[in-house]
Amino acid sequence: MENLEGLNRAVEEVTENFARIQTTLSPYTAMSDFLKSIQFPSPTSTITKIAESVSPRAQLTVLSQAAAAMQREHLLIAKLAIDPRFSDDISNQLNQLRAVNERITEPYRAIHDQLQLQSTAFDRLSAQALALNSVSCDVAQFSRSQLAWNVTSIGLANRMVDIGLFSQREQLSSRLFGLPNAYGEFVRVTTERLAADPSPDIAARLRGSLNLAEQQLLGIADAVSNFIAVPDDNDEPGDARILDAPFDQQNELLGSPSIVGEFDVESMTIASTTAQTAQRGRRVLELVTLCNEAGKTSESGVEIFKPTTRLMIAFNDLPWLSPTDRWRFADVVDCLYFIFYEGAGRDNLRFLEEHGGPLSKADCDLIWCIKHLRNKWSRHDADHGKDKDIQKSWTELAAKFRWLGLAEHPTDAHHFQQLHLQLLVLAEIFLAKILNKLRLKH
Repeated sequence: MENLEGLNRAVEEVTENFARIQTTLSPYTAMSDFLKSIQFPSPTSTITKIAESVSPRAQLTVLSQAAAAMQREHLLIAKLAIDPRFSDDISNQLNQLRAVNERITEPYRAIHDQLQLQSTAFDRLSAQALALNSVSCDVAQFSRSQLAWNVTSIGLANRMVDIGLFSQREQLSSRLFGLPNAYGEFVRVTTERLAADPSPDIAARLRGSLNLAEQQLLGIADAVSNFIAVPDDNDEPGDARILDAPFDQQNELLGSPSIVGEFDVESMTIASTTAQTAQRGRRVLELVTLCNEAGKTSESGVEIFKPTTRLMIAFNDLPWLSPTDRWRFADVVDCLYFIFYEGAGRDNLRFLEEHGGPLSKADCDLIWCIKHLRNKWSRHDADHGKDKDIQKSWTELAAKFRWLGLAEHPTDAHHFQQLHLQLLVLAEIFLAKILNKLRLKH
């Protein structure tokens, strides 16, 4: 009787946590719909029922349900004193589900390896989280982080299967897992910092940074899922970029003189310049998608920003880039270049009036700025050509820096943060201008 009462109490707690996650996910359509598809089991249901429902043609939606169920069972096991035989039975069922996971993703070796690597990492972290002082990090909070990773990685995989990206471009699909992988590493490092038993104030800020990164992850993944497609080109994905915005905003929160609530994401964003940049980056992604939709219903009838290989990778990386020097800033410029210049038609820019678009060349100062930064500074040297041409390139570069709000040549981390944020602000304005000038077809 006591065990049954304990089980019911645990189920109630997990249900409350699940409801909290649903509230967090509600602004993000794709992620919210995905979570709603997961049915919370009654105390008498078991993982076996899900495993038995898996057929040879099962899609990854079944895997997502299994992953969520596995997490709930882990919570129940952690909270209750369970008969060893029952615990062994649950372990066997979890092993069966992992086998189902591997069978579904086996044809896609690169993706399978990505999911397996992160799943193993979270298994190790689960044990560590259980051992933490409850003041530092409780099981419920860690479970939210784990579920956020499940929702994004498995939801993204499911989307790739639906559109055929998995089967046609496996290496590109694998590369697009950079976002949940970066999040998994951030959770690992933060959990280790919490395990070091910091002061209550530091622990609260660390937990706050987890909550902030979790919400960012869900929003960015939602935007990426809504945009990705099978590209027309066959370009190979380039080297992975460093997505360390969660670490930088964590450090900014730790150094902030003000103390904000660890669930107050809005206040934490105000306290962190990096978080503001991540928010702007995600908004750019959303506006790009809106411009494509508006382009299809406009008189030209075409999407403006084609999802090429390099554009989709840039789309995935942009919000969590955090440049502190010239070379890291070059990654930001690359992403903006692939989205706004190469992805929009390169020498035949689809947003220009002369190519059926709504904008004049005078509306496109941002595009010429991005192009000049890349061609004359971040990726190429201005010191080429005749002396007169070289001097002109440097003069134009100085004008671009002034236009972006600098009064001196960029040399330190603050300069590159300022350039990054201002480029994203101008990108929002540019995309809003496209939306305002597009007219519906008759």
